[in-house]
Parts: sequence; structure tokens; C-alpha cells
Amino acid sequence: MPNLVLTLQTARHTYAVIHRPEVQIRFIGGATALGTTDSRNRPLIKADLGTLLDYQDISDQGSRYAFVVPLRRRSVALLCDAVSEMHTVDEGELSPLPPLLYHRLPHRWVWGVYTPSETLILVLDLYEIALDLIRQTAQPHGETA
Repeated sequence: MPNLVLTLQTARHTYAVIHRPEVQIRFIGGATALGTTDSRNRPLIKADLGTLLDYQDISDQGSRYAFVVPLRRRSVALLCDAVSEMHTVDEGELSPLPPLLYHRLPHRWVWGVYTPSETLILVLDLYEIALDLIRQTAQPHGETA
């Protein structure tokens, strides 16, 4: 079954995500233009994908894109600089991470690899990133999970 894959850019990197219809993609004029609630008036947490994945990946763009991931009680807006391409891909172009590697990652944020032509692009799991951000905001400062 073909998947719809979107490629996105942060200030320094290119990533891919598998499109899910419940995740909204919004063009915004800046982080403050997004507001503090989602379309269902639930709290909205905002985070920059670039700095979440690479602390040196800091955007200086005013206009951004937000992937708004709806969760049970709130939503998370994951910001990036651009959403550049949309591809319908077959299963052979998407490879999940091998279990040995997947289970050694500190976070379950990378689902696998997308291989258009001769390049390898990490496929992010936006739901896992959003859930981790919710968990982090729920913990008092100084505590770890």
C-alpha cells in the first residue's frame, strides 16, 4: 500500500514524515502567530523540530510551518522551516530501523529511513515526539522520567 511522504527542512537538515490525515500542516508567520490553543480550543504546546533533534539547528526564519499533532487533551505544534516535497512511495522506499538500533535510541522519534534515489532521509515519528514533549511538560523541573 503506497504511503504519502512529506519532506521537511529545518535550518540545517532534511527529514521525512509519513502523512497522517489527522495531523494538520499550517503555514505561520512566526511562533506567536500560531496562538495558544488548537482548532478545538485545547492547549497548544509549541516546539522547534530543529533544536529538538540537533541543538545547533536554530532557525532564523520568521515564516515557518507547523505540524499540529492532536493528542487526547492537547495538541503539539512542531515547527520547521519548510515543507518541500510530497511523494507517494511504495513500501520498498521506506525502511523501519532495525530493532537493535531502534531500542538503543534515547527517544523513539525516528521511525526509519526514506530512500529516494541515492539519498537516505530519516523518517520522524511526529506522534512520539509530541508525546515526549507532553511528558516533559508534565514533570516538575529537575525530575526525569
